[in-house]
Amino acid sequence: EQRFRSFLDRPVAVAAHQQHLLLGIGSSVIHSGPGTPYNFSASGGAGEIGTGDTVTGFSILPGVATTAAIAIFSRNHTKILYGTALSGPSPFTLVNFETETGAVPYTIQTLDRPYYLDDRGVVDLKAVQEYGNFSAAAQTRLVQPFIEQERGRAISSTIQRTKGQYRLFFNDG
Repeated sequence: EQRFRSFLDRPVAVAAHQQHLLLGIGSSVIHSGPGTPYNFSASGGAGEIGTGDTVTGFSILPGVATTAAIAIFSRNHTKILYGTALSGPSPFTLVNFETETGAVPYTIQTLDRPYYLDDRGVVDLKAVQEYGNFSAAAQTRLVQPFIEQERGRAISSTIQRTKGQYRLFFNDG
């Protein structure tokens, strides 16, 4: 149990979602019990969801009370976690969204929708009416040579809401 506790002190991603605290640790999403963000005991409703790749971040997505959704980004794929704390003993359903692309760590931000850096460039994830509920599209085709040059150097991101800007920061100054 002490080894497990040390992992909880170093999550790569943290999000509050539908009365649960979610922690991205390695290739797992660990969720607290419903309404008890400090309780990570299975007897209290907590659990672990394997993703198959190292988690790089989360982004809350639009949904309704019965189909709440959060994107779980890994470096090489994206999954959508559906469900709520009130859905019974198995509150969540994990669905593959993008099996070939994911997000670079520390580049996920939500402006009007999630934006993140991927191998295709800066990508946005928006809600759609078609099957699958969401669509991802690259937004940086005009500056793709610059993005390709800097991709491995991304260390952080931020948004400027009043200007509607998504900004990336790189380790080369």
